[in-house]
Amino acid sequence: MSVLPCVGRHRFGGGDSTVSRRVVMVAVVLALLGVGGLAPNRAAASGEAMVATDVLNVRAEPWLGAEIVNQVVWGESVWILEGPTESNWYYVNYWGDLSGWVFGDYLSIGGVGGYAWEAPSSGDAGLSIAAWVGSDALNVRSAASQNADAIDLVTAGDAVSIIGYESNGYVPISHWSGNAWVLASSLRYDGAGGAERWIDVNRSASRVSLYEGEVLIASYWAAMGKDQSDDGFYATANGTYYVFAKERGLTWTDWGQVYIRDWVAFDPMRHNGFHTYSLDENGYLIENAAAPTGGCVALEPGAADQVYDFARIGTRVEVHW
Repeated sequence: MSVLPCVGRHRFGGGDSTVSRRVVMVAVVLALLGVGGLAPNRAAASGEAMVATDVLNVRAEPWLGAEIVNQVVWGESVWILEGPTESNWYYVNYWGDLSGWVFGDYLSIGGVGGYAWEAPSSGDAGLSIAAWVGSDALNVRSAASQNADAIDLVTAGDAVSIIGYESNGYVPISHWSGNAWVLASSLRYDGAGGAERWIDVNRSASRVSLYEGEVLIASYWAAMGKDQSDDGFYATANGTYYVFAKERGLTWTDWGQVYIRDWVAFDPMRHNGFHTYSLDENGYLIENAAAPTGGCVALEPGAADQVYDFARIGTRVEVHW
């Protein structure tokens, strides 16, 4: 029986970070603008770093033309073994026993991007207060001021975590940049507008169900992981997850050697997410498109469209038998 891809290691396009709408190259922007106290020396190789872009190519050698051997995703941890080179490449260990070169501009090292600079206070007071964006779009700024650099953008319904106290009308939030503030009056604390929107994945019934609070909105059959264990790498593993990345368009995946669309990532460890059945280069279903997967949750294209539209960054996903 054919097995569909678990599509976490997928390619969104050219360049050395295949960037979606949510990616902000903070260090590069600051360098070009000459702001933020940027120091000329890059962060030295020292221990753990975090991927600070949706998808980051891992290459066999430290240059853009080198072979892509894998891809790591937003929020994954890597361990720096060497670097940076003159061109800001780091040799890293990832997924336990694999290694390769990644471009340092897309790593968060010590709470900042792949460059070292004197950052303003993060406002971190050890709090962890859940909130949701209540406006159509909200700038994430580098300091508690409307004149501070806009380093990211969050949209209606996105979940954020407040980590400190209000200052000048802004509150600090958890963010890969290490210093991120949003306008307090644009947040809400009663969920993402009304009842919580969440997604139920029932492995026993092979069903994906969309809920608002306790009200069932829609339910669809889905192909899931061939691995029937509770928590195997190739399983649609049981647990509570939160959506952390989305990509609407037709996307090639090296993992499965097929195309998919409506990618909604929720399990960063196994690179699992929702997506369409496997497609060809024109977006049509291929043979055995609904076969068991390598861990992802594959739906017929119309259902995948609905799941994509329903899910927001931060949407809770419950996977169970």
